[in-house]
Amino acid sequence: MSFPEPNDLPQDHNPNHEQAAQKEQILKQILTPEIEKKGRVVSKNGMQKLDRLATEILNELILEKPELKIYR
Repeated sequence: MSFPEPNDLPQDHNPNHEQAAQKEQILKQILTPEIEKKGRVVSKNGMQKLDRLATEILNELILEKPELKIYR
């Protein structure tokens, strides 16, 4: 079994960089810029996205465990 030489690997593909870029995009969509001495704050649009995601997750869990319906 032979392994590729480092020079044979694609130079433009860096999975760590891609993950960091995706994380940065998500944070930009959810968080507003830093507010003086308060750090970052969730924007109105970001809070709506988080609420929708939480509701979707809860609905999926309710299908699996109906006793969770009390949290709806």
